Amino acid sequence: MRNWFFKYLTSNSPWRTITRPGLWMRKAIYPIVRKLSGPLTDVEGILVNKPVLPKGPKVFSVTHTYSREDIAWAISLVGEQSYLLTNAYRELMCTSDGIALWASGIILVDRYDKDNRRASIQKAKRLLQMKGNVMVFPEAVWNMSENQLVRKLYPGVYRIAAAANVPIIPVSTMMYEKKLYVNIGTAIFCQTMKQQDALIQLRDSMASLKWAIMERYGKDTREHLLGGLSPEEYWKNHIDSYIAKQTVYEHEEESNAHYMDRDDIEQAQAFEHLQLLSPKQENAFLFNKRLL
Repeated sequence: MRNWFFKYLTSNSPWRTITRPGLWMRKAIYPIVRKLSGPLTDVEGILVNKPVLPKGPKVFSVTHTYSREDIAWAISLVGEQSYLLTNAYRELMCTSDGIALWASGIILVDRYDKDNRRASIQKAKRLLQMKGNVMVFPEAVWNMSENQLVRKLYPGVYRIAAAANVPIIPVSTMMYEKKLYVNIGTAIFCQTMKQQDALIQLRDSMASLKWAIMERYGKDTREHLLGGLSPEEYWKNHIDSYIAKQTVYEHEEESNAHYMDRDDIEQAQAFEHLQLLSPKQENAFLFNKRLL
């Protein structure tokens, strides 16, 4: 374990992990972090839009593009020091990125520990009460879905903002070639909203911001994009090639950690029953590719 001195961040105590001196220090060095965090990646960051944001503490809610650069450029381009709420335990403890995460501010959460998840909400609330900002990626995983602009959001982003009585700032990211685009939306004040209503509005806002990036910068023809491959082959190759470049990536965790309602079902699950069927004349129509 390379960065063992960051072990204190695994504590459930808000008072041990979130301190006023720590917040003051990170606000003081933020101009340096802002100049280095994004530019040290191998992609260019482009700020698409940034409205006038309300003063005071806030929660930045950011889409999770299938990249690690979206974290660095979001930290840089939102223009305000923010503590990142993340489950990046391995990155924090075992890589040089962990030092950068610690320096910019981090709330570490174990997604598999109920008590730790609850503690992370209290840590974020304490930070906001001290006039700090929180940055959340509420999709919780890289969005590698073929058909969802924004995955369903974990409710923690709403609970943090509502408990601390602060606005949520929707932020969307998208990467094309070697450029990472960041689009910032207007504040959402969710204190008087029900959780589900607030999450729907937030997700819609993040999706609209992402769509605006795609309309402006993502124009291409299907033929050029696919290069002779099927859409499924293209997407698999595209994702696999990026994952192969990562030093830390947990396939099983990333595949199963996204938010799902009890009634949700993934596309692959919808067709699992076909693996149990013995093809015969009576059920041959179920295997028709045009229906799948």
